[in-house]
Amino acid sequence: MVALHPFLVDRFGERVSVARAPWVAAEVPLLDRLLTLAADAGREALNTVESALVRAKPRVGVVVGLPAQRPALPPELAERTSARLAGLLPPRSILVEQKLLLLGHVAGMAAIEEGCRLIREGKADLCLVGGVESYIDRITIEWIDWTGGLHAPDHSWGFIPGEAAGFCVLASDDFAATNQLETLGVVLGASTALEPKLRRDRAVCIGEGLTESFRRTLACLPDSAQVDKIICDLNGQPHRAEEFGFTMLRLGRKFSDPGRFQTPADCWGDVGAASGPLFVALAVTAGRKGYAPGPLTLVWTSAMVAERSSALIQVEAQRRGEL
Repeated sequence: MVALHPFLVDRFGERVSVARAPWVAAEVPLLDRLLTLAADAGREALNTVESALVRAKPRVGVVVGLPAQRPALPPELAERTSARLAGLLPPRSILVEQKLLLLGHVAGMAAIEEGCRLIREGKADLCLVGGVESYIDRITIEWIDWTGGLHAPDHSWGFIPGEAAGFCVLASDDFAATNQLETLGVVLGASTALEPKLRRDRAVCIGEGLTESFRRTLACLPDSAQVDKIICDLNGQPHRAEEFGFTMLRLGRKFSDPGRFQTPADCWGDVGAASGPLFVALAVTAGRKGYAPGPLTLVWTSAMVAERSSALIQVEAQRRGEL
C-alpha cells in the first residue's frame, strides 16, 4: 500500500510517498529491514517443504538476489543475508551451493534462472531462490530524488520506493514426486540477456536486450503456442516502457493479447531485486484461483544498467480453479 512516509522528505521538504512493509517499524535501519524481510520470506517458503527437508536429507542450493551497489547500501549485507538464510535450513539438509547476485531489479529473476540450472545439472534437489529489496532509507531516498528517479506530483515518470522480499522453492520433478511435494507451477524457461545500448552512453535503446531475453525464454514453446499474460516491473520510468514497446513490436505474435500486462509497482511500489519471485507468486496465485486468462505467464524485469531477465511460468490446467 502506497502512503506518505512518517518522516522521510524529499529535497523540497515534502513527505515522500513510499510502499513500506507495515510490520517493520519506520525507524528500523536499512540493514535490519533487509535482513528481516529476507528471513521472513525465506522461512515461509521453506515451511512449504519442511517435511521433505527433515526426512529426505536433500541437497539444497540457496540463490539470493540483492540490490546493486548504491549509496547507503550496507557493505556487510551480502555476508549477513547469506548467513541468515543458511541458518534457516534444518540440520539434516545439505547446503551444496550458495550464491548472491547483486544485480538490482533483475536479481530475483536471475536467482530463479540460476536455481533452475543447479537442478537441471543435477547439483541440487531443492533450491531456495529469491530476492530482497528496500529503498526505505533516508540516504537512499535522497539519492533517488537527486538522480531524478523519485515519483512526485510534478514528476510522474519517477517511481515509488518500496520494500519486499520474495522467495520460492524449486525442486526437480523426481524429488517432488518421491517426496509428495505439491507442484504449484513449472518454470518452462528463464533467461538473462544484456542490453548493448545504455542510457548513460546516450545511445538510442531499442530494446535489444529485452527482446533477446524473451526469445531465449520462449524458445521452449512450439511455434503455434502463445503466452496468455505478462507481469513486469514497469514502474513509471519511460525507458522501461519504450524497451517493452520495441520488444512487443518484434515478438507480439507470441502473445495472445500483447496489451494484457500487469504492473504490480502500481500497488506495492518498486520492489527492485524482489520483483521476479513476487511476480512468479502472482502468476501461480492467479492460475490456481482461476482468474488467469490461461496457463502461460511471462514475467520479466529490467535492471537500471544492462541486464534484462525473464521467465515463463506454467500453472497446470488441472490446478486452475481449484481454490
